[in-house]
Amino acid sequence: MAQAILVVDDSVTSRMITQATLDDAGWPVVLATDGAQALDVARTQSIGLIVTDWTMPGMDGAAFLAALRADPDLAGLPVLVLSAEPSERAQSQAQVLGANAWLSKTVEPQILVNAVALLLEQPEAAA
Repeated sequence: MAQAILVVDDSVTSRMITQATLDDAGWPVVLATDGAQALDVARTQSIGLIVTDWTMPGMDGAAFLAALRADPDLAGLPVLVLSAEPSERAQSQAQVLGANAWLSKTVEPQILVNAVALLLEQPEAAA
């Protein structure tokens, strides 16, 4: 069975698009609307990868990533930031906080699928 992917985004539309793309590629998807909810989900469900927005109300991507990396049980989860945030500063901050990859919205579905496959070390899904 494919590993579940946690999609974290405050935008309903973005969550639906990302979920549909990953569902179509065969991965089960779990949804969260912000970083705090995502931490709760990651602590209670088996997650193989997190795809998170950067700019969210409440616990944003930076705070979420810092909290995730500080939790010994979750620190090793791969994280892909999928954000419309254009600043190189935000991308650098994400990298320093431990993000494994960054893609800018709106991303082509196959690029997202390829990135997820690489982070999950499933090259056959990237074909």
